Amino acid sequence: MLDHLQLSGDAIEVRQRKRLLIVDKSTCVTPVVHVQSNLSRMPRLGSHQTDAIRNAVKAAAARSTSGWVQLDFEALESQRPYYFGLVAALRRDLPASIKLSVTILASWCEEKGLLDKLTADEVVPMFFRMGMTAEDYQHRLQHTPERFDSRCRQQAAGFAIQEAPPAAVQQRYARRYWFNFRNWDGFTGE
Repeated sequence: MLDHLQLSGDAIEVRQRKRLLIVDKSTCVTPVVHVQSNLSRMPRLGSHQTDAIRNAVKAAAARSTSGWVQLDFEALESQRPYYFGLVAALRRDLPASIKLSVTILASWCEEKGLLDKLTADEVVPMFFRMGMTAEDYQHRLQHTPERFDSRCRQQAAGFAIQEAPPAAVQQRYARRYWFNFRNWDGFTGE
């Protein structure tokens, strides 16, 4: 993760990675910009916040060695119109040589055709931490994936090591993003 942006009311707090990511020069790195809403003080999602997100993603893309950049925005259902507009603006901002990956809540996979409007190169449904519906989603991932929107059955998915699905489910996705819940407590910017 390169930047973490916390949206709250009209404000935006930007926290950057504290430690330099040290990887072999041959490693392809996809920078991630994480955006989160303060649920106790919901963001108004104005131009100030949009500009900050766009600038963070463009800066991250400039550091990509994989040809990809990812927006990991925990957008709520009520924020969908904003999110879809933001993704369209990001796709316009980025050069054609950079692919845009975006995360979505697993619940968005329930509405077939919804994601056709999302102009990202890659949609990553986050199939973890789904609360009371986790067992149901895990069952559907294993037995009835055709119930999901087609973009949720394509090239990528997000999983958590604490809720890893069976290997057969994982292997359906060429690109798998792995998360660890323990790293989220008391975000340190790492």
